[in-house]
Amino acid sequence: MFQDRNRILVHANKDNEYFIDRNGQAFRYILEYYRNGEVLWPNENFSENDTSQTYISRWEILREFDYFQIPFEIPNTLPTSEMLAKRLDGFMNALLECSFDIKFAFRTYMNIKFYDYSISGEENRPTMFVVNPYIDGAYKKLKPFESCGYTLSIFFKEEISAFMTASLSKLSCDIRKVKSPDCVVIRMYIRDNIDCEEILKHSVYKKLL
Repeated sequence: MFQDRNRILVHANKDNEYFIDRNGQAFRYILEYYRNGEVLWPNENFSENDTSQTYISRWEILREFDYFQIPFEIPNTLPTSEMLAKRLDGFMNALLECSFDIKFAFRTYMNIKFYDYSISGEENRPTMFVVNPYIDGAYKKLKPFESCGYTLSIFFKEEISAFMTASLSKLSCDIRKVKSPDCVVIRMYIRDNIDCEEILKHSVYKKLL
């Protein structure tokens, strides 16, 4: 990108710094290429399962590689069963972490709906999943699984429920399929009420009295 042939396109400021207005999330993959000399793809390093990272599609990465003139070859193999298992594990862990978001929001339950728009054929869908009540942390954790949450919940209903209840003794997880509209409802319920008096005992408010 910084070769002489591109000098007319790339300019440095007075401090010899370059400002590049491109996709900031995808730039992680650009840096990894220059650090290690190889291209990493989302399906290989499972970044979509890392809820601390914003999911980035392969198409977005390809656009950035083209802009930065990075040579690449698209992998010619499909994800293996081991890769799909890690995808499932990431989904279950995201659901489990949502239970903490529920508690931190001073709630005891949350309903998650994953829709299957492949049947309805709706093109201008606003979203493929809904979190009710809306909790920002939980929404961000589940966002990477927007396109597969429905099928994962259908295929592994019993396993997901068993994992959730075994991980937290006070957590209940019920998964049901609804036909109109076609969706899967994951209801998470925490059998632990909010004890306001107990919370105040540990609050700085109590120390000021």
